[in-house]
Amino acid sequence: MRLPPEELYSLRSLQLQAQRKALEAQEADLCLREAMLEIEQRYELLAQDATLDMQTGLITLAAQGQASDGVHARESTIEPS
Repeated sequence: MRLPPEELYSLRSLQLQAQRKALEAQEADLCLREAMLEIEQRYELLAQDATLDMQTGLITLAAQGQASDGVHARESTIEPS
């Protein structure tokens, strides 16, 4: 038993639509990464161990000499002006 051509076309069309949406999601992720990179460059964070909280906009700098895993890290927080 085979699917009618119309239903097979519909399934293939939906599959392509899903692939297109996945590519759009990847593109959005790349745009986000580019924006984060620009912010890191603007605030000179590229060479520092810093994180940006996207919900609050706070930049958190780990104290020098701390492990990269953040264990026992003392942190200072700065707000961009």
